Amino acid sequence: MALRRDHFGNTLGRLTLGLTLTLAALGAIAGEGGELFEPNTEAVTLSAPALPAKGSGETILTVRRAGRYAVEARSVSGVLIQLVDKARGPGAWAGRLGEQDGRLDVFLEPGTYKLRTRGPDSGKGEVSVVVTPFVEANQPVPELVEVGYLETTLADKQQRSFWIDLTAISRAVTLEAMGPALSELSVWRDGRWRVSVPTRCAEVSPVEGAPMTRCTLQGSLPAGLYLLTASGGPRKVGGAGDPLYVRAGLDVLTGSIAKDGVIGPFGVERVKVRAAPNTTLRLALPQVAPVTISSRQATADIFATAGGSSASVTPKSRAPVATLGPISGDQLITITGAPGQAYSLVGFAKIGETQAINGVGPTLITTVHSGDPQDSIDATGVLTAVDRNNRARLVAASVVPLSNNEGWRRRFNLTETATMQVEVKAEGDYKLIHRGGVPVRARIEPHLLSPPEGYKQPALREVTQLSFDDLVPGYYTLTFEPVEPGIVDLELRKDGLTDAAMRVIGIQEALPYSAPRGGLWFGEVTLTRDTKTTLTRNRQPGVDVGLVQRAVPIDLSAPLGLPLAPGQRVTFNVSAPEAGEVSLTDAAGRTMPLGLNDEALALKVRLPKGTSLLTLHNPGAEPAQATLRLAAAAARPSLTRPIDPAALALRESLPTLPLDAPQHLTLAQRESKFFVLDVQQGGLYTIESAGLLNMTGILSNRAGEVVGQATANHVGRNFSIQRALSPGRYRVSVAPQGASAGDVTILARKVPVEDGGRLVDGRPARAELDAGEALTTMFTLPEEAQVKLLARAQGQVLTCRLEDADGWPVSSPLSRCDLTETLPAGGYRLVVMPSEVPLRAQVSFTALTDDTNPEGHGPHALTLPGAVTTTWMEPRGDAERVPDVFTFSLPAGRHPQRQRHRRDGRRVDPGRGDRRPAGPRRGASGGPARRGLPPGAA
Repeated sequence: MALRRDHFGNTLGRLTLGLTLTLAALGAIAGEGGELFEPNTEAVTLSAPALPAKGSGETILTVRRAGRYAVEARSVSGVLIQLVDKARGPGAWAGRLGEQDGRLDVFLEPGTYKLRTRGPDSGKGEVSVVVTPFVEANQPVPELVEVGYLETTLADKQQRSFWIDLTAISRAVTLEAMGPALSELSVWRDGRWRVSVPTRCAEVSPVEGAPMTRCTLQGSLPAGLYLLTASGGPRKVGGAGDPLYVRAGLDVLTGSIAKDGVIGPFGVERVKVRAAPNTTLRLALPQVAPVTISSRQATADIFATAGGSSASVTPKSRAPVATLGPISGDQLITITGAPGQAYSLVGFAKIGETQAINGVGPTLITTVHSGDPQDSIDATGVLTAVDRNNRARLVAASVVPLSNNEGWRRRFNLTETATMQVEVKAEGDYKLIHRGGVPVRARIEPHLLSPPEGYKQPALREVTQLSFDDLVPGYYTLTFEPVEPGIVDLELRKDGLTDAAMRVIGIQEALPYSAPRGGLWFGEVTLTRDTKTTLTRNRQPGVDVGLVQRAVPIDLSAPLGLPLAPGQRVTFNVSAPEAGEVSLTDAAGRTMPLGLNDEALALKVRLPKGTSLLTLHNPGAEPAQATLRLAAAAARPSLTRPIDPAALALRESLPTLPLDAPQHLTLAQRESKFFVLDVQQGGLYTIESAGLLNMTGILSNRAGEVVGQATANHVGRNFSIQRALSPGRYRVSVAPQGASAGDVTILARKVPVEDGGRLVDGRPARAELDAGEALTTMFTLPEEAQVKLLARAQGQVLTCRLEDADGWPVSSPLSRCDLTETLPAGGYRLVVMPSEVPLRAQVSFTALTDDTNPEGHGPHALTLPGAVTTTWMEPRGDAERVPDVFTFSLPAGRHPQRQRHRRDGRRVDPGRGDRRPAGPRRGASGGPARRGLPPGAA
């Protein structure tokens, strides 16, 4: 390009822009085949390791090996520290001035960086600048399995890495880590290129007073080999040890919902279930403790907390039980509480008062009921079967017995109509006695499997001492209807017993309260295809009832919940997948006796693998909601294993995108291709596509930061990325958009740079630039000043980069070039970035004067272009009206324009002072009046 001069005599020409730019990244990688986290021996040097603790200071950091570094200011004064990267510009200041020294944990590529410090005015002595490489704690690096748990350690300035082998198939990765020193989780493709996976970190305190950082990571990853890295940082509070807890995947319950567990160090346990319609969850604890269970529809984000429903056990709860439901479909169950808290989770499908029982073969049938049994009427029910000939028979019953020496008395809530089945064992008259509480009406009728035609229910009668005469042995249904909701105390017993007889059998005038019946127990029942089996239960207002139906022998790989009445003893066959200790506990965690085969009962029984006969016993005087569980020898699955060397050998090596060497590709719809761009010399670069496809391009560094990206911003829907790059390795991703597919060419080249010469304060410089051509200009400040920088073309503000004389960015590397900056004395360079089209750029630099409004009549110096605000004061009395005088200098002949305004903003006619408002004078062309001035002072 031929040299030319602008309007002010500045020589314009071409200059190749030479920048030494460095991008931060991870990994001590000598080349594409190098490994992450190689030992960093003599990895860094500082030009000045000690700086004044008062005021500002600078030192140059030289990094020889890529990796993660801790950059610290150490003083007694509270000194801030800032990292300046030639490509990304100045970073954020770290620390609190005068209170806390700053620290930055950053990934750095080999190259040079500037570190700035800023100390308080009261700073004393020196501040030491210390740069420490992080150390890899896993040697060798193991592989993570899909689901598991790991406890290890992670200290400050350490990192712990794990391979994730997805070479066989793409899948979602779900992982969380927690520790007092944990600061970050990151994922690297082939251990070389950081990839974007949604990660969230937050402070949590599973144990009060021991804050930790918990990081979650989840997302789908394409097939390949990945490296997961947990990085340590400074602890928020002191403490013993540096534990790191890692949990991957999600527990999934198939079949019945039954799980015994202990809340781990995270303070949160999660399990995915597939719930039948109207399923209710019951969470039981050994004792009352603050625990919350929640349920929501299962989604890809297992760490989300919004939505769903929850229930809690609190210190004020009467029973250590929480019930939640109904739920259905795929659900994510979350249990939150103190680490170490044991729990038992059971899910049951809510059934109505009549429920068909399906299945074939020996089956154990029982029920689970929500709420506290002390609050509700007793649970009762009968099991009946109808054969193909429509003949009905009773299979089993779980009801209240009534006889000469058996009665019933309960105090419970009666909010609406309730029912209860009883078995009359002795013929005679019976009495229902109202012992207290709200008024009640009641009736009794036979429990009919199929009522005869024309059957009419007896009328409800008020209960004071209600007689039921001439009851014969059989099953009956009692109905209770409250006159108003409330608590009622009712007693039912056989009539006609003398006081002496009552004393003989130990019955007082009023019966003692009966133990509540918290569930139905039908024991082992044989189901066949030839019969229709039905469960008919009583109506319990406000109680959800679930059916527990397990094939016999009972598979103890999942715990079994069952109600046991006082003194009840039951026997059935069980099957153990592995040998282990079997135990029976009630809802409060108390151990109950059980026996193996014909052996004596004991509190602990060693169960062999296979099928055994088990006897359970409730020796107490109260009913128990018991849980039978097998504690097998298996521990939590290990989360790690040695990595397969073959997987490391098959890591992908990306092809190189050489400069000025077009790469021809054939792409399918939405197919992505990747290249490595090796930048040996810093400068401005263009990466673009050529062809007929609708293309997208993404340029990123090894730390996964997107340096530039573009979609269809170039000729013919091609992309073009233009960025300042430092020496290093970059990844280029290209892909067609929409339905585009076919041949395309990818090209990388260095951007030509036009020399715009040296800027003069207040004198715009102009240059004609070709498409894709950059412009560099220089200016010098003799002293600190506030300056305004402006670069425009065709009425649009351009993009620029402001550097000091050594090439260090003063502000954001790519800024809209309408800048106002306060700069210290020295030399500066303004680089105008390339455009997609040819343009005529105008660049100006103006040192702004003190913006204090001038006072008095002057003369006052004006800087052009510019504006000044002043107020002309009317003299007092008959004093002379002295004008305000302003002086300015013109470098060439110009037609200056002036405008004066009243305080209300309206312009004032230049020839009429401020006596009345008027529009501006008009010249011959109709525009504002102008007066030509020669070059020089005015």
